[in-house]
Formats: sequence, C-alpha cells, structure tokens
Amino acid sequence: MVGREYIQHLTKGGGLLRDGRVGEARKELQAALKMAPDDAKAQNLLGLACFRAEEYGEALSIYQKLVNGNPEDPGLRLNLGLVHLKLGQATEAICELDAARNLEPNKARTLGYLALAYARNGEYEKARD
Repeated sequence: MVGREYIQHLTKGGGLLRDGRVGEARKELQAALKMAPDDAKAQNLLGLACFRAEEYGEALSIYQKLVNGNPEDPGLRLNLGLVHLKLGQATEAICELDAARNLEPNKARTLGYLALAYARNGEYEKARD
C-alpha cells in the first residue's frame, strides 16, 4: 500500500516532467520509487524522464524491465521501441513496435514509428506499406 507522501512525489514528478523540468522530475520520481520500488507508473515516468534527458541506456533498462513484467501493454512496448530507435537499434525497435501494433493495431503513432524503424533498417518497401 502506498502512502500520501508517495502520491505527492509521483504527482509532483509527473507535473515537473510535463513542464519540461526533467532533472527535478527525476528526483521526485526516484523519491516515490524509494517508497514503492515496483510501482509501474512511477517507473514508466522515470523512464520517460531518462529518455527526455537523453539517458537512453537507463531508459532502456527501465522499459525492458517494465515490458518483461507487462508484455501486453502496447504503450510500454512503444516506449521501448522508441528507446531502441534512439540507440540506433532498428531491428530491436521493429520487434517492439510490431508487438505494440499487434496489441493496438490502429494507433497512428505506433504505425509512424514502425515505418521509421523499417526505413532506418533499410526496409523501405515495408516502411511505405
């Protein structure tokens, strides 16, 4: 069970992240995770903060763990695919983005990033389709 202090850190961290104050957001989210280390929402927000701070290795670690625990979550798979794209790992990005597409077939954002991943992998016909 999470307490009030946890909720405050999580809420403040999310707000700071929305305001583009990534460093401050990370501190709040890390404080929340000290109280609830397995909370997927806080981990997801921390992963996003790391991504925005261009700390892709850390974001990769967070999202791989989240996807392993929640393989049917298309949003987590999308985020993991985006991290792979930023790291120049087009094949891995395709795998995750394709899984996200299978879970949520009509999401335009996923389809756009999947096309980009195919293009970066040199598979231009698949990207066009």
